[in-house]
Amino acid sequence: MSSAARPAPGTIRLLSATGGLGFTPPDPTRSFHRALEREPHAIIADAGSADIGPLFLGSDGAYNDPEWEKLDLARLLDGVDRLGVPLVVGSCGGTGTDGAVRAFAAVVDELGRARGRSYRTALLFSEQTRDWLHAALDASPAAPPLTPLLPELSHEAIDASDHLVAVMGAQPIAAALEQGAEVVLAGRACDDALFAGAAIALGARPGPAYLAGKLLENASLVAEPFILRESVIADLNEDQVVLEPILPEQRCTRTSVAAQLMYERATPFDQAGPGGVLDLHGVAIEELDKRRVAVRGAVYREAPAALKVEGAGIAGRRSLCIAGCRDPRMIAALEPILDEVCERVELTGARIAVSVFGRDAVMGGLEPVKVTGHEVAIVVETLAPTQEDANRACLLAKRLLFSAKFEGQKQTGGSIVSMIDEFLEAGRSYRWTVNHLVTVSSLVEPFVVELRELGRRS
Repeated sequence: MSSAARPAPGTIRLLSATGGLGFTPPDPTRSFHRALEREPHAIIADAGSADIGPLFLGSDGAYNDPEWEKLDLARLLDGVDRLGVPLVVGSCGGTGTDGAVRAFAAVVDELGRARGRSYRTALLFSEQTRDWLHAALDASPAAPPLTPLLPELSHEAIDASDHLVAVMGAQPIAAALEQGAEVVLAGRACDDALFAGAAIALGARPGPAYLAGKLLENASLVAEPFILRESVIADLNEDQVVLEPILPEQRCTRTSVAAQLMYERATPFDQAGPGGVLDLHGVAIEELDKRRVAVRGAVYREAPAALKVEGAGIAGRRSLCIAGCRDPRMIAALEPILDEVCERVELTGARIAVSVFGRDAVMGGLEPVKVTGHEVAIVVETLAPTQEDANRACLLAKRLLFSAKFEGQKQTGGSIVSMIDEFLEAGRSYRWTVNHLVTVSSLVEPFVVELRELGRRS
């Protein structure tokens, strides 16, 4: 390896190993092994998101295939073994529950034992009790929702939550690394905080540290062409972040970097997080060459201590059926037919949702193209307190569709075809109960830390 590949003196080099740990089976030969040759000072991987919906948090279930997660953790630990640098993994298991952190710890322990190697590991737990959130709400009743789909936080919503996680910032992660952790397995965490925490522990200023976090959170999606789960490195110095994708066919451009800065933002100028805001008003993006981009000018401003809290609770049991229709007369009359189906089902006490693929299933009323296809798929979902009630409601909806009457009908019934004979049991359905900003007295204390030696030395 040439000396040019090594970080320059005074530079902190971060490796964003993958945009989603365990999302698909990894192929480390494409970019990760090459990234290790660049001698990063820390390896970071995000493993979760609220984008996956409330099911996995509410049920404390696995989002990814555990074997894929193990493969990813194994290759990340290869980097720790080879370079002797720390590894930070955040939002373990997709949702960052305590159970998911323990599951990742068990994998690290198993891998360490197989290698005859121990890892000083910090387990950062983010689950919170209902009592904790009740007390936080009593202490500071103003807890605004972070989505228009939810009202102000209430004690009733807290009681309806099966699992609650506080979303940590950089502070607990930096503290764990400063205590000598080789591996950090964090519960639910802000994506950018994983990188910022590592950078701050290595001596970076908050501005470039959080800027690097925002740019690296999705790994290779900061480059073009857009390719998932490939490695990207960032060099941080006094005021700037230099990005370089590792996969040879990718490049960072002003456009790709600007797109990442605006990713999941209500405003492109402010990135709020626990205890501060990254001010991007003065950001400048410069293409250094055909593949590298420098970003500078971000300013970090401290803000009152507050944490996002996510909670999910059971909504009922769900069933669904899928029916296809190619009869142009029935398709033309779908709206009144579906209205009648929904009305009849709701009289049973169940809830019903209908999506028409080939018409407007994805965008609903916002769909600008008002042309319906020559055939459609009608997906019916029913929700009820018990599986039996949900099944009964779904069966009723399907048979009402089968026997629907409409103008110009040529047969006595049967204008739909079913993918299966009756219906599919979808089991428990969960809903978001909490997605609110909660004022706290400390950005560290809510997160329980356990330092363990995982694996063993030969």
